[in-house]
Amino acid sequence: MQNKQPKFIYAVLGIAIFLISGLVFIIVAYTEYKNYGDFKKIANETEATITHIKTYEESRGGDWVTMHDAYVSFFVNGIEYSGKLDNYSWGMREGGTTEILYHPDNPQNFRSSNGMFTRMFVAGLISLIMGIGFIVLIRINPYLHNEYK
Repeated sequence: MQNKQPKFIYAVLGIAIFLISGLVFIIVAYTEYKNYGDFKKIANETEATITHIKTYEESRGGDWVTMHDAYVSFFVNGIEYSGKLDNYSWGMREGGTTEILYHPDNPQNFRSSNGMFTRMFVAGLISLIMGIGFIVLIRINPYLHNEYK
């Protein structure tokens, strides 16, 4: 009889990776959402001009990925502030505008009014659904169920 232990271990590890990464993404998204909500309670919103978009390559797990940093400037009480935005969206263009939140006592403390938490939450949810889907698939498919018993 064939040893089914390695197949079982690989299946469990694969499912665990999906479930754990899904939970991590959701926890990070919740933390980001809470921090964003706390900041938004005290912050003012304004329109900022995108002054520069820096494009560069970054190694991620052996693959090179194109990354973007958006730099903005905005005015508060006639004083210009500028700096790097906390996230980049595909629709951003140099010379375009975006909404930002800034701290009224320290306008140099600013962030995008669009948080990253939605993307992180969706990625976590997809990962969780895939992990649960694999568990269900193994349980309901007679061939797979017998293979991983």
